[in-house]
Amino acid sequence: MGAPVADHVTFRSIGDDILDPIDAAADLVRYVRSEAKARRTPIRARPHRSYSGAVTVRVYWQGARFHTVKIASKADGRLLVSHSGRGGRDLSLMLHDWLAASDRCSDICWRTRDEWNNGDPGRDAPA
Repeated sequence: MGAPVADHVTFRSIGDDILDPIDAAADLVRYVRSEAKARRTPIRARPHRSYSGAVTVRVYWQGARFHTVKIASKADGRLLVSHSGRGGRDLSLMLHDWLAASDRCSDICWRTRDEWNNGDPGRDAPA
């Protein structure tokens, strides 16, 4: 078994057009679709908002499986994006590429689930 996957990332929205979880989900879906088209890879994504208000994006790829990405606002103004470890490093790297390519995101900070739960300091990249 390898090292734990950094599957929790926080970031701040910058600029005049502040991202909320729904906006971030739509932005992620646009990014995934453009990457799939550019790479000619069968990757699909769709946003979802539950009755409870939780925002998720379902990403379909990697062995024909859906991976759920959760997006939530934190009290300090950051957004938290997380996924289960099943998505692995590949999903974390895709999320990192999305955030790094965006001109709407700053202060990107990655942690594993345990690091997030313990309030440990994070790092600039998932790997």
